[in-house]
Amino acid sequence: MTIPNNLSQHDLTQRIKTKALALGFDLVGIAPAQGSPELTFFERWLDAGYAGEMHYLQRNAERRRDIRQVVPGAQSVVMCGLNYDTDYLYSTDCGDPDRGWLARYAWGSDYHDNMQEKLRQLQAF
Repeated sequence: MTIPNNLSQHDLTQRIKTKALALGFDLVGIAPAQGSPELTFFERWLDAGYAGEMHYLQRNAERRRDIRQVVPGAQSVVMCGLNYDTDYLYSTDCGDPDRGWLARYAWGSDYHDNMQEKLRQLQAF
């Protein structure tokens, strides 16, 4: 995206959010590239072993604490979210005690591929 010199921060934010929603993201937000108050909770969650076999969440912990170690000079972070909605009933609507629940993200195609393609398009914008 070529940013005109006279574009305000508010207008740039709105353009990015509008484009992200047009690409199919369900949520989009922009925040300063700084530590989060939730980081302490996340670190305790990891220490308690709640990540299970997702060991990648513990790797490079210092990079997770500060995005500027990944993207030097970053001033803002664009965060996008996608629903895992499918055409099937919600697992919480199952109502059959003899059936198990399967996490919604596992119902369809790999959400990483879908999200990465949308993020590439947003980055190219």
